[in-house]
Amino acid sequence: MEDDLRSNGIAVMTGTKASEITGRGKVEAVKLDNRATVRAEAVILATGITPNSIVAQEAGLSVNFDGSFKVDNYMRTNCKDIFAIGDCAEKRCFFTNRNVPVLLASTAALEAKVAALNLFGLKYLRENKGVISAFSTKYSVKHTPLRE
Repeated sequence: MEDDLRSNGIAVMTGTKASEITGRGKVEAVKLDNRATVRAEAVILATGITPNSIVAQEAGLSVNFDGSFKVDNYMRTNCKDIFAIGDCAEKRCFFTNRNVPVLLASTAALEAKVAALNLFGLKYLRENKGVISAFSTKYSVKHTPLRE
């Protein structure tokens, strides 16, 4: 992707922090943490999310390679009476059943409903059999849930 962008005349600056975006009603420049200023018409920030699950791990919760909590279809962790939902709970790929980082409010809302209904007795299963990452361009920039 980086090579494609560069071949189209787009400056790619990885490992660089933007300290300020300036302009009057539109982006005109970006001030970097090294005090350099770069003229720009647009800025794309790629940030990434990593759950901070160290305390949970120390308490005995099982986590995946990406730090997300392992949950069953009731949104329950391996520790009795502890549920996980949203960005910190694992999501399964519809096709491979592998853990995938799909972090969306709509998925979290469904998980919250499942967990809330199960707080006082396990009766409501998560019906979502997995998520599908979808994109409509050459590069994937967003993920969508299979259904609510």
